[in-house]
Amino acid sequence: MSSDLPLLLIPGLGFGPEILLEMNGLGLVQPPSFGHRRLIYLPDIPHSGMLEAMAGLLKQEGLKCHVMGWSLGGLLALKLKEQLPHSIHKLVLVAVRDSFAAHEIEMQIQAAEKDLNSYLRHLYKRCFIGQQEAYSWFCQALQPRFLQRARLQDIIWGLNYLASHSARIEGIQPQELLLCHGLKDIIVPLHRIPKCPEGTEVAILNTGHLPFLHQDFSQIMQRFLSKD
Repeated sequence: MSSDLPLLLIPGLGFGPEILLEMNGLGLVQPPSFGHRRLIYLPDIPHSGMLEAMAGLLKQEGLKCHVMGWSLGGLLALKLKEQLPHSIHKLVLVAVRDSFAAHEIEMQIQAAEKDLNSYLRHLYKRCFIGQQEAYSWFCQALQPRFLQRARLQDIIWGLNYLASHSARIEGIQPQELLLCHGLKDIIVPLHRIPKCPEGTEVAILNTGHLPFLHQDFSQIMQRFLSKD
């Protein structure tokens, strides 16, 4: 049954899986809810090693699962689906952009190389535009942790991956795919949503680059994953 499959979580650039998992202590935003299904995530693996690690895990345990990828994590989810099409049942792509211009990525690489801490703080602030309460929570609860463990080589790897990979999803069956985007997202504005097969479910929520924090997200996703 589709509803019984575990869910593999892949976070975005500069973030760890905690952004998808941890409850806040301020009561300002509702944490994402994934029901009672088993969650799979790799807390100590940088993005540069995630594809190999995830593929190895799925092959070793013979797992079949759903995958939720956010931002850069969505591109990695698409690549994992390409590599292991029979292991990935459904894809939830959250705030995934069709492509990035090379000059835009090069500017970000230069900023990261100049001052990684400052670059990440600016990135986080842009991600949370339209989600001020969630941003206040994030700054207190998670940002210090992410800044402390950030490594320049992993950030550069992720930026280069964004520059060299496009979100091509035309070949995926519409019943296997859910796209979720934020109306106020400045990193992935609505005109940069990837082209998808006719009939694909696309949810547009009144929020920013982290639509999984919106109060309606969990219900949308759980309904989608429960369909056979």
